[in-house]
Amino acid sequence: MSFLSSRVKNGIKKAFHSCRSSARVKQLMDQIDRARRTYYTPDDIDTESALVISDTEYDRLLSELELLHEQNPTSITADFLDTVGVEQEPNTFPKVLHLTPMLSLDKEYDEEALRSWANGEEIIATPKYDGLSLSLIYESGHLQRAVTRGNGKEGADVTPNARMIEDIPQQIPFAERIEVRGEVLMKRKRFKDLLEHAVVHSEELPKSARNLAAGSLRQQDPQITRDRGLNFRAYQVIYHGSIPEGYISISDAIDFEWLKYARFKIPAIIHGYTMTGVVTEAINFWTKQRERYSFDIDGIVFRISNRERQKELGEGRKYPRYAKAFKWEAEKGTTMLTGIEWKTGKTGRVVPTGLVEPIELSSATVKRVTLHNAKNVVDNGLTPGDKINIQRSGEVIPKFLGIAERGPNTGIDMGQVPTRCPSCGYLLHWDGVDIVCNSTACGARARSRVIHYVQTVKMDGIGKGIIEKMFQAGIIRSAVDLYKLQPKDIAILPQMGKRSVEIAFDAIQSRRKIKYSTFLAALGCTGISTGTAEKLAEKFPTVERLLSASISDIEKLEGFAYTSAQRVFASLQHARDFIEQLCLEVELEMVTQTSSVLEGKTFVVTGSLSRPRDEIKELIKTCGGQMQTSVSSKTQFLVAGEGVGAIKLNAAKKHGTTILSEDEFFQMMP
Repeated sequence: MSFLSSRVKNGIKKAFHSCRSSARVKQLMDQIDRARRTYYTPDDIDTESALVISDTEYDRLLSELELLHEQNPTSITADFLDTVGVEQEPNTFPKVLHLTPMLSLDKEYDEEALRSWANGEEIIATPKYDGLSLSLIYESGHLQRAVTRGNGKEGADVTPNARMIEDIPQQIPFAERIEVRGEVLMKRKRFKDLLEHAVVHSEELPKSARNLAAGSLRQQDPQITRDRGLNFRAYQVIYHGSIPEGYISISDAIDFEWLKYARFKIPAIIHGYTMTGVVTEAINFWTKQRERYSFDIDGIVFRISNRERQKELGEGRKYPRYAKAFKWEAEKGTTMLTGIEWKTGKTGRVVPTGLVEPIELSSATVKRVTLHNAKNVVDNGLTPGDKINIQRSGEVIPKFLGIAERGPNTGIDMGQVPTRCPSCGYLLHWDGVDIVCNSTACGARARSRVIHYVQTVKMDGIGKGIIEKMFQAGIIRSAVDLYKLQPKDIAILPQMGKRSVEIAFDAIQSRRKIKYSTFLAALGCTGISTGTAEKLAEKFPTVERLLSASISDIEKLEGFAYTSAQRVFASLQHARDFIEQLCLEVELEMVTQTSSVLEGKTFVVTGSLSRPRDEIKELIKTCGGQMQTSVSSKTQFLVAGEGVGAIKLNAAKKHGTTILSEDEFFQMMP
């Protein structure tokens, strides 16, 4: 017999579903964040944090996250969704606002759905290059500026390096302001040549042509960009004024003709109408040609060519409605497992990687696959000699899907799961699905922690390869040691010329001053991510107060339970000596309140603003206001810039939150 009313029952059920939804949202955000870092910066992310999934799986995770966000707008910020698919730009290049946003493309995997979308339209199809998007601005016939896509609203000014790319004309036959967009690429053959050179000279191996091209464009020395032999393919022209004489810009097809006339290299084009089968023709053509193409392509771009139709359809918050990107499903294969390699990460987690007989997948020879975690190895009884199904997506290490056929040794040989750390020999223990090394003297953990620190504080110029060399030379054991290095110490490392030494030393010195919350996230302590670091920094505004906080103090913070608070507390106490030593080397930028004009007021900031969003958030904090990640009943003000989503506006109206324009917000300032 139940003593609860139906109203109470419904309330409990709603709360249960809300908690379950919130937990799923956090899980999705973590998976998406790890997957995109694995794709964009595979050289810097450690094996422990990497997440390899197919484009299809990634898009499904993103679709589920967007659906949960629509159902419960307070469960996630639009800020996270805005950064999905965005490649973080290094701080070493000036940031520039785009004249018009560089939007990404909505993806489609189903040919029938694509034909339905393109029904009856004039379509132009081009290969979807796996490269780095670049915007070129010409004025008076000369190249004035080259800017990466960045977050779509602003990117990095890489003009000196772009001038080193032979395919980019320095002059064009048109005097008005004009913008040409395209992809920076590296030919497959050039990538293989550089890969072979890296092997011969024992240098850090690039993971893909795409990532090597992106890294080459972001070099401090333009000469390195020139030497890498990059290419550029133009795919769009935008007239910011009059158009060239003799041309009527009524379609993409005509614009491609002008690009050729202006000496830009353009992609191969298939042009026609849906009723003539252009969609099927393009998919069949590039499916056959993709492995023979000079560049890596991961899909096909379909655009409605007519300019008037483009204007009618318009653009959404993230995608234009007149274009789609068709993507192929990830390629799968079967090969033999020949061995299992174990590697220790920054928190001591020992991660398994499968060594397999070489197999060709997506024009690459696969020799290694991720096996996820130790429990996965045990549960599947993985043993050398087993035939396994694998999947390769993008240009990162493929993943294990399941066993296709048992080898001669049935069942798991427990000798395949180490009992001691492969780096330091310390006795391992099980923690959930993982085996973990708790030794404070473990070299692998130390290397991974330094890599994590350098990544988080954005010490551009210090890559994973350089850190490995520093450890091998015995000149560092922790991030503290980085700050004690002099140029002469760095100069002893192999393949480090004078300019490379200067760049590395300057990169270290440039991070003598670090934002407090960034510093906390960079420590590599268990349970302290970028988001929790912000909360800890706000609640405990000095390192001394944080280290003195109890488990109970931490548990009171939003998003913390007793277990997570206990984990953070233990990891901070364990790292106390390291933290205190690091504080002697760096200056922490604290958010200090300079005014009480916003005291007691709560804000959410969203949309495109004239200043960086983080700058406005810091301003609110210094004036005594409090920041929230999403609109709720506790939110008093929503600062809404251009392009703000309907979800946040509706949430603000629902909760009676005052909506402020950027100008109205600044009128509140002293």
